[in-house]
Amino acid sequence: MVPVYATSAFLSLWFHKHAVYYQVISEAYEAFAIASFFALVCHLIAPNLHEQKQFFRQLHPISPWILPVNWFAKCCGGERGIWRTPKSGLTWFNIVWVGVYQYCFMRVAMTIVAVVTQRYDRYCESSNSPVFAHIWVGFQERGYHQCLKC
Repeated sequence: MVPVYATSAFLSLWFHKHAVYYQVISEAYEAFAIASFFALVCHLIAPNLHEQKQFFRQLHPISPWILPVNWFAKCCGGERGIWRTPKSGLTWFNIVWVGVYQYCFMRVAMTIVAVVTQRYDRYCESSNSPVFAHIWVGFQERGYHQCLKC
């Protein structure tokens, strides 16, 4: 990750008018790195998805939910609702698995949106106006680049 971030930072400084393009590329690469690390950790547990699920199915919760989740469980159906205590670690694994990969998909999709809207002067990183795409894309603000339409 260090070479990608270093290159992105250097190009953002060197070509400061086009810094948004380089920043969003490093953000998309961050999503790829997170997914790769998660896949590596899962592969260290077991070599394929079926064996990983078997491993997590054998794990059982050692304590009930803590506050505020236990309060949500009481309000949303108790042990039959969406906040019920999981029967095994497979529930946790499935939630984390979906969360990691949907983050990667959404980060790349928002990167594409940011690049396209920047190209048509509708990104404006320094404005929090809902007219510009920066507030909807949701990237962290790293630089303070003033666009002409703000």
